[in-house]
Amino acid sequence: MIDGIISKDRGRHPNWRDKDYEAIRFQPFHLSNADGNLSKDLIGKGLFERGVYFSGTVTPTSVRAICICDVCNRSFTVQHFHGGFSENQYFYSEDAKQTLVVGYHEIEDIPNQLQKEVDETALTDLESKLLQPTRGTGRYRYYNSFRCPHCEVPFIDFEKNKEIRPTEYYGLRHINLELQKIAY
Repeated sequence: MIDGIISKDRGRHPNWRDKDYEAIRFQPFHLSNADGNLSKDLIGKGLFERGVYFSGTVTPTSVRAICICDVCNRSFTVQHFHGGFSENQYFYSEDAKQTLVVGYHEIEDIPNQLQKEVDETALTDLESKLLQPTRGTGRYRYYNSFRCPHCEVPFIDFEKNKEIRPTEYYGLRHINLELQKIAY
């Protein structure tokens, strides 16, 4: 993995605790002489499996991740928030052009981050109470995939990899797009 700190000063850069700290993290890639199936095994998987985030290590929200689409090979930038620490759950719109953030206390029976089992019946009821996205198309759903903004193919494919959804506790949004928050 390659990380870089953005600085306006050639001779010094801010520390991650500084107010003006901003950094970029590049999605790891595998060298061509490595096992060829390794990259294919990561298609549609989450950012923990891809090596962008590490369980047990908190990545500051001022670190942007540069990802590469598995299909069109174009790069895109995401910003994140830690759902567990903020006691929030996130939902992507069907086209992933918007992310909805809902506090654990705002809707009854909302799944928590790292929750082992998710009740599908309760989830359907919960999803019917969610707002409509203000941009893009489709409804918010717990298992909606996070998509490449260029070709719109699932990048993190929760629909095919439901088992990873509870452990992906970093909610994402494409860079400079605002989160939608629930207000009841």
